[in-house]
Amino acid sequence: MQIHERVWVVGGGDNSFGMSNALDCTVYLLDGGSELALIDSGAGVDSQQIITNVTRAGFDYRRIGKIILTHGHCDHSGGAAQLAVMTGAAVVGSQLTGAFIATDPRTKLSLDAAQGSGIYPSDYQYTPSNVQTVSDEDMIHVGDIVLQLMSFPGHSDDHTGFFWTYGGKRMLFSGDLAFPKDRVSMQKTWDCRWQPYLESLRKADALHVDALFTGHQAFLLTGGHRVFQRLLQPGCAMLRNL
Repeated sequence: MQIHERVWVVGGGDNSFGMSNALDCTVYLLDGGSELALIDSGAGVDSQQIITNVTRAGFDYRRIGKIILTHGHCDHSGGAAQLAVMTGAAVVGSQLTGAFIATDPRTKLSLDAAQGSGIYPSDYQYTPSNVQTVSDEDMIHVGDIVLQLMSFPGHSDDHTGFFWTYGGKRMLFSGDLAFPKDRVSMQKTWDCRWQPYLESLRKADALHVDALFTGHQAFLLTGGHRVFQRLLQPGCAMLRNL
């Protein structure tokens, strides 16, 4: 599903667009001309469906050179290892995401807690990937597109977004930072922390983005900055209840 001149949606589960496995986050395909990239990878239960969607969009999946992770939670990174094998792509993420996946993914990615609460089935298996790590504010090149990694902790310690300017528009692949209808994603996990979350919302607000490509639910092609403005207003109902 094409949503922008250079962006397609090629995956998403029950809390997204129903294009792939029910557990998947929204998976974006970015067309950089000489190279393609995926933003996030889904949970890894049926990665073939994501590849099928890439093909249906008119692309050769073997041109995917990077799988770029917003954070390590399983619905965002669980498919990275399998998709890397299928496409030959490198998996790219923050230093902290790489460390979480490499050291103790069941605990660091809160999989134990998610299975205990029924979010993931008891037989779900996470396959770690080898992550090429980049630092905060580093640039990631996808063909002629340049993404800037930006650290947005709060939803998780390793949470990041990817900022991009194109055609005079300011765009953000924002993972689970914030959503239309002025929602945030606070969870009962070890590294979901309110004060860093608030600072991340302020940091995102300062970008004054047009397009907001979220990890779940609806995306926004215009007016993305208004989500952060409303969340940061004194007395915001969503933040007051946290």
